[in-house]
Amino acid sequence: MLSLRRLKDQPFGFQTERRVFVRIDPYLVGYAPERLAAFYQQERLGQIPGVLSSSFSLYSPMEGMNWSAPISIEGYLPPAKSDERTFASWNRVSSHYFETIGTRLLRGRTIDEQDTPASRHVTVINETFARKFFRLLSRICG
Repeated sequence: MLSLRRLKDQPFGFQTERRVFVRIDPYLVGYAPERLAAFYQQERLGQIPGVLSSSFSLYSPMEGMNWSAPISIEGYLPPAKSDERTFASWNRVSSHYFETIGTRLLRGRTIDEQDTPASRHVTVINETFARKFFRLLSRICG
């Protein structure tokens, strides 16, 4: 019981209270990949009485699954005698995702309506990533 209580009080980086995660699989009702953008734009969950915000994501924060891929950061080279490769987890999200899950933005901007499949892709990073790589780069690049 104590373990569950401690787990409940962990700082996950998003709000867990008063949040409902709904799994929708548009493929099950016949949506082809090329129709998904239109499907997501028609989303009306935010119009339900009592719903303050809604957003889509490939993975929910508590799902325990995600994609990761190797990344390179201009100006950062791993130590010469290291097999270190830098990986980052990623998620596809719709506008207002961070506001919906209750994650506070520290700097920059979140994903919004201007971010479409046809627009330039943007990235939102967490504080750990910023501390590790941008603090290091500022020392290297002066």
